[in-house]
Amino acid sequence: MAGPKAMGNKKPSAEVLLARKAAAAAANKAKSASQGGKGGGKKPPPKSKAAPSTDNDTKTKFTGNKRPREEGSAAPHAPLTSKEKKEAVRAKKMETKPNFATVQEITMMWEKMRPAEVAEAEKRKTVKDIMEKVAGRIPTLAMSHTASRVIQACVKHGDAKVRAAVLGEVKGRLLEMSKSSYGNFVVRKLINLAPKGDFKEIQKAFKGRIPELMRHPCGSAVVIDLFAAASTEQRNRMAAEFYGREFQLFDAKEGDKVHSLTEKMAGMTATQRKATLQHLTIQLSPIMEKGLLDSELVHRLVWEYIENSSEVTMAEVVDNLCGPFLLRMVHTRDGARASCAVLRAAGAKDRKKVVKAMKENVERLASDEYAHVVLICALGVVDDTALLRKMIVAPLQAMMPGLLENKYGRRVLLHLLAPFNNRYLPLEYQDWVRPNTAPSAGENGGDGDAAAGKATSLKDPTLRRREVLGAGKGSLGAQLVAEVEADLRRLLCSFTATDCVLEVARGGSDGLLAESEGEGVARVQAAIAQLAAEERSAAPTTTGEDGDSDAG
Repeated sequence: MAGPKAMGNKKPSAEVLLARKAAAAAANKAKSASQGGKGGGKKPPPKSKAAPSTDNDTKTKFTGNKRPREEGSAAPHAPLTSKEKKEAVRAKKMETKPNFATVQEITMMWEKMRPAEVAEAEKRKTVKDIMEKVAGRIPTLAMSHTASRVIQACVKHGDAKVRAAVLGEVKGRLLEMSKSSYGNFVVRKLINLAPKGDFKEIQKAFKGRIPELMRHPCGSAVVIDLFAAASTEQRNRMAAEFYGREFQLFDAKEGDKVHSLTEKMAGMTATQRKATLQHLTIQLSPIMEKGLLDSELVHRLVWEYIENSSEVTMAEVVDNLCGPFLLRMVHTRDGARASCAVLRAAGAKDRKKVVKAMKENVERLASDEYAHVVLICALGVVDDTALLRKMIVAPLQAMMPGLLENKYGRRVLLHLLAPFNNRYLPLEYQDWVRPNTAPSAGENGGDGDAAAGKATSLKDPTLRRREVLGAGKGSLGAQLVAEVEADLRRLLCSFTATDCVLEVARGGSDGLLAESEGEGVARVQAAIAQLAAEERSAAPTTTGEDGDSDAG
């Protein structure tokens, strides 16, 4: 028999458990119903961190997206309307941002003067009203998003007094503003619109700070505008700050002014030259590593560094610049010259990086005053002609026939047909693109002339040209002949395209084009002869006093 203990351990049945649960639920429901009428059972809303309200304070405070209930009320939280949410956000900004109300006010005034149809006199009147409201706070406001645009508009549409007032307030904080994401635009606007006297004051504020600004993404944009607006003497002083610490601290005397790094190093000892190049390396390395290469000042410094560096230091320049970064330098004279030097000194792998980066930019490069020279250099030093045809030649073919009449693009074609011809390519550019043949003796404290470098182009130049021009359908040579033949009369009358027609008719230098496209070249020659005969037969005939007839 089971004892009392055994009977006590027996588990209740399922019906019993369900009954117990139902009873407990009913009890809880009754308890909550009785407490609801008394206003209890719910936790009070969290207390605001703001100062406690007094009995006389009847303002309603908003927290989050719900409206807090009144004291002693059992009503649930009601969601805020869209208007109330905006008011809550505005109230919060008013508390945290001291200039919020001013920014809102001047922004409304700025919006009214923005349309182009607003008269200039009305804009100046609005500018005057805005200046009255922002006086004394311009440097702070200029470094905020919306207010910066308003200050720029005041500088643009205001008169000389307004610009002088803005410059007077920001003069002591120009360096700080130049590094600001929004403040730098105000500084650049002042630089571009400043009269000669004010520009000197602005430049003085940056004396000794040019290398520092060039390493900053926003500051480098300010230096670009500063360098563009500067005179030749002022540009030389800006560049000299990279040559040595003494140029950052002291003004050069009239007889000691430096015009270039090469001129500065001419009277130095080997130790001094080495120290100067080391200082320039320290200043330029972070700029090249960050890719801040859009400034004409940087292009000049990179070229001067290459011109005076050794073969070892030139290898560091190649490592930093070979690739997409190099294309940021090709649109200026010094930048294109430095880019050609980098291509000539680079190895096969580094050259391939540059050529691959050129693929999407060939049309822009071929049409640029200086960049087309870099394109010519790449076609003259890269040994992988299959890569050249894919990355450079194919986009050039897509530019036909306009490329034949492009002032600079035609030089690319002419250099393939007749390389190093003084009639088509200036002598200076020929020196830039000429492949290296042998290392030079050490100069300027280096182990060799880095601009010349090693002879790293192994393929014969004539063979390279033959492979680039190609043969047969779809090749560059075949397309050149076809374009000239199809529109011969018009191209012969074109000032820019005539030279291309002449070289196609000649079959190219060394007869390369005639070798691969002999029949096409012969057809072009026959067509030119036929046109000449037609012109001669169509010319008017005149009879002289002696009775002879002469063709005009």
